[in-house]
Amino acid sequence: MVFDKDLDPVSAVNIDNYFVVVANQVSPAISLPVVFKVTFQSPVTGLQATDFTYAGSAIVEGAELLGSGAQYTLKIFDIASDGTVQPELAAGLVVDSLGWPNAYATSATGAVGF
Repeated sequence: MVFDKDLDPVSAVNIDNYFVVVANQVSPAISLPVVFKVTFQSPVTGLQATDFTYAGSAIVEGAELLGSGAQYTLKIFDIASDGTVQPELAAGLVVDSLGWPNAYATSATGAVGF
């Protein structure tokens, strides 16, 4: 895992060289939505907004996923409490063109405060 703080205000997290989440705003975010760019090494199928869970202290109640292939945008539009938001993706939820499933993905340093 790599966390590159030099990219602020866009912070990047590379997870298992398979799944990358980039927060599109400074942390803490001061308004909704909290936006994450989600990038895979190769195009995947089967990804949905409901596939993501959220670590951190904020309670996420609504999210939207836009995009396809290897590039997605995850917009968190409803947060019930202040805190941090950190998307996680369980293993085996998406597959690439060869049928390989994704690995579990998260980062201890990839959270955005709200």
